[in-house]
Amino acid sequence: MGQYKKFWYLLVAVLIGAFSILGYYGFEVYREAPPIPQQYVSESGEKVITHDDILHGQTAWQTTGGMQVGSVWGHGAYQAPDWTADWLHRELTNWLDITANQEFGKNFADLNDEQQTLLKARLTKEYRGSKVENGTVVLSNTRLAAMEKTAQYYISLYGDDPATKVTREHFAMKDNTLPDLQARKDLAKFFFWTAWTASAERPNTNASYTNNWPHEPLIITCQHQKTLFGLLQVWYSSLQVLVLWYGFGHSKNVKMKKNQQHLSSILSQNYNLPLLNVR
Repeated sequence: MGQYKKFWYLLVAVLIGAFSILGYYGFEVYREAPPIPQQYVSESGEKVITHDDILHGQTAWQTTGGMQVGSVWGHGAYQAPDWTADWLHRELTNWLDITANQEFGKNFADLNDEQQTLLKARLTKEYRGSKVENGTVVLSNTRLAAMEKTAQYYISLYGDDPATKVTREHFAMKDNTLPDLQARKDLAKFFFWTAWTASAERPNTNASYTNNWPHEPLIITCQHQKTLFGLLQVWYSSLQVLVLWYGFGHSKNVKMKKNQQHLSSILSQNYNLPLLNVR
């Protein structure tokens, strides 16, 4: 025990340090969790989504198995899409098509490079710049139209609409995964909120509430920020690997030395074997 005493001290120190860091950042994750606004309203002030709508939608999602069917914020099963990333991309492409048709009379894919660049810049500004003010988020009429079109897809998918039956089969979802129509509408609002957190920038940063996840080039969320938390994660993970390698190598070295010392002691002993008289 005595010869390993310093290693026990090292183990205790590592455990204390590891769990201290884990506890601190666990608290930070809770404290810095994305906000659920009291309401989302139109430009005219009409209430569109409330805080309770989002919570009801979360409950509806949980009744379907939650992360057993697809994932949210990248956490869950993978036989279905990540609903956050899926909603966000669908809403963005709908916004682009709606705006392109309003201003140029054609879909976004049919525009020239200059027109596409212009609309993508406006899209990025609107989505990245979405802010909570006094518990309220104001949404443009174009975004509301894009949200409505996106919501219809999810209402269809979680129901028994024949138009999305093949998609349900691909996602291992049964017909009427969520039978109640109002529950499906609230579910869509919950998915929208998760996508909003993945696109709106956290105050005083250049990163979204999900640290620019998922990868979405349409609004430049693929440029991950070198935050202090991210750097600490890399440093701590690297330190763990180095400590593991050092500990393994050191233990092997100690064992080899002990074996060598034992062998040397055997070879250095002077054995006086009795002479055998053979007649």
